[in-house]
Amino acid sequence: MRALPALPVEDQPTVERAASASARPIAIFLPALFSGGAERVLVNLAGELQRRGHRVDLVLAQATGPYLDRVPAGVRIVDLGCRRVATALLPFARYLRRTRPIAVHAAIDHTNVVALLARALVRLTGACDTRIVVSVHSPLSVSNGLAQLRASVVVAVARIAYRLADQVVAVSAGVADDIAATLRLPRDRVRVIYNAVLSEDPAGQGRAPLGPVPITLDGRPFLVAAGRLTPSKDFPNLLHAMALLRRERDLALVILGEGPERPALAALVQELRLGADVWLAGFQTNPYRFFSRAAVFVLPSRREGLPTVLIEAMACGCPIVSTDSPHGPREILADGRFGHLVPMGEPRPLADAIARMLDQPTAPALLEERLAAFATDAILEAHLETLLGVSPERCSS
Repeated sequence: MRALPALPVEDQPTVERAASASARPIAIFLPALFSGGAERVLVNLAGELQRRGHRVDLVLAQATGPYLDRVPAGVRIVDLGCRRVATALLPFARYLRRTRPIAVHAAIDHTNVVALLARALVRLTGACDTRIVVSVHSPLSVSNGLAQLRASVVVAVARIAYRLADQVVAVSAGVADDIAATLRLPRDRVRVIYNAVLSEDPAGQGRAPLGPVPITLDGRPFLVAAGRLTPSKDFPNLLHAMALLRRERDLALVILGEGPERPALAALVQELRLGADVWLAGFQTNPYRFFSRAAVFVLPSRREGLPTVLIEAMACGCPIVSTDSPHGPREILADGRFGHLVPMGEPRPLADAIARMLDQPTAPALLEERLAAFATDAILEAHLETLLGVSPERCSS
């Protein structure tokens, strides 16, 4: 186990180790810091907890990924040095035994299982009073292709392991219902805590200049989409919708994100003759500068939990068009009151909804009204309550 920037617990001076014992950290456990929504939200959560006086360890199976540079100062990064989460069981158990965090917030399904099994292992050799909170950011019941077998194994293990959790957290009511049904848990064992745009100022960052752009954006509206370039995000659907729109309108499309589908998407852009109108912009540390200038934000996904990117786009005043994928978009957009919802995988309805939004965009005041549901303070208090086991006003850091 390697820790950055602090020394591993066993190598710390006696005085520092004594201080650690009197102020046990809260740990956040993730596979790595790849460019996903869960990773971004939890890096921000770590910063908020640290700013409110809590010691925070960000424990990673492997300390890698583009969000590594965004970890707030004061948050200790603990690198378990494992290329795969499945091999992190013993290293994480050693971390629990040596550091004795007051609580662990784990995320991503296989990481949740490892955290719970590690605590059970530590308890076999002695007392362990660390609370374990597991969070689920996407529905467990939705998978396809080669992921089906792996997902089935994770679900089978999770049905047993999640019963060991002190709290199971879902990022939306839809995901909570899915967890309860898939894992056969009582619904009241699953608490819903929305993602917040924690630690960030989307509107402020949105004023930053765009910088060099390889397609023409000035003088014509442009659409923006963002997410990992994976099949579940269904960016081909958006590209086909864009091809339909370009027959009638002069507009552009910027897709933010990186992932394994980039070559196929680049080939489709050329096949649809959209090379002058579509930019695959890759991972962007500040996506808000695009959200604040775009005419419409589009989410074409087939699977979501609570897509934080919709909240971030609304915070930048950007109107929304989204597929009605399970489970988050409908919940965020309140059944379509705050943006258009369309069927998944159908370019024509998607193109038509984008055209309607271009002609009659959602009023900024309406978007601002919806943002109140994702207020940072209330959401952080809910996280503290699950982590510390009591109401925040009764807690001391």
